[in-house]
Parts: sequence; C-alpha cells; structure tokens
Amino acid sequence: NLAVTGTTQTLAVASGDGHKFVNNERTFVTIANAYTATITATFVTPATQGGLAIEDVAVALTAGQTRMVGPFAKGLFDQQSGADKGMVYLTWDSAVTATVANSVTLKVYALP
Repeated sequence: NLAVTGTTQTLAVASGDGHKFVNNERTFVTIANAYTATITATFVTPATQGGLAIEDVAVALTAGQTRMVGPFAKGLFDQQSGADKGMVYLTWDSAVTATVANSVTLKVYALP
C-alpha cells in the first residue's frame, strides 16, 4: 500500500506464467521493460456486456520503457467466481519467456 510517509519502489522479476493481484479499484501496476524489444502486458477482462466478451486491455512497452497502469474497475477486471474472485489477471505475450522475464519487472500498488 502507498503511504504518506513513502513507499519503497522495489520491482519484482516478472513471471512468464503471469500474475494475479487483489483489486480495490485504487490499484495500479508499475511495469518496467529492460529487455531489448517491445513486450505486451495484457490485463484480462472476464466480464461480458450483452453476452459479448469485453476486449482485454493490452499495454505495449517498448525497450527501456516504464509504465504505470490502472486503476482497474471491479466490474471489468475482477475474476467473478472461484478461488480468485476479486483478483485481476495479468498475462504476457509469448515474448516474455523465462529468459526475457528477468528483464521485465513490476510492482502492484494500492491506494488506501
């Protein structure tokens, strides 16, 4: 959680298998791409509207780029059932393999 007294920004190495995190609608993710090519982070939208799937949000990061993404609306991004209810899923394009993942780092923040 972010705090008025400051929060250390230590990014963790990305997992090629993706990530999931709790969403409070004041949550955002910092992603840094130290790899030599563009990578894509995809935030899964499991919701539907009128029986149609809502398109996932894909965020491209060029080599050397750092981006902050969020906040995430609960009705669009939260898993709706099961053990991961209330979680947001973040997946990577096929370029983020075990080797590349060492060059991609991230951290999830939540505003109080």
